[in-house]
Amino acid sequence: MEWKQIITTIISASFIVALIEFFIKQSYVKLLDKKIEEAKEDIRRRSKVYDMQFDTYLLISGLVYRARNTARDIKLQFENSIHLTPEITNDLASRLMSYNHAIIELLYEKRAILSREIFIYIHELKNLIPFLVRLSERTSRKNRINEKDYVNKEMMNEFQDIYNKIDNLYNLINEFIQNEIKVR
Repeated sequence: MEWKQIITTIISASFIVALIEFFIKQSYVKLLDKKIEEAKEDIRRRSKVYDMQFDTYLLISGLVYRARNTARDIKLQFENSIHLTPEITNDLASRLMSYNHAIIELLYEKRAILSREIFIYIHELKNLIPFLVRLSERTSRKNRINEKDYVNKEMMNEFQDIYNKIDNLYNLINEFIQNEIKVR
């Protein structure tokens, strides 16, 4: 009888150990599955944010490029002492301000996915553009009143200074974007 009891005890203990091992294994499998699903969800979210950033950076790059080129056109017209009519100035200024409004809207809509560095660059740019527009409009009004070119050295330096800041910001923004999307 003693052997039967020992064998029964061993089999019972083995069964209990196997049962405990099964439940522990199942809980580890469930925990591992949960962690894998969380990791997949995290990767999916990061991928979506990266895609949104990528699209936003491409849009920013295009807008900033157009704004910089239009600012350069305004500066060159004054630099080359071309007689500016209000129509020429208004066309360029209107185009530049439409780019600026698009940049501002982008800042409002995409603020959450923009890094602090690029946000600061773009914010500074959107504040500079109206200065250039106001300067060109002021100069154009003086031209109209005087019926001759009215671009003095001080105004030209102001144009050059504002354009240089815009061009520098364009370069910083472009370099930042290319680094972010790993172009170089």
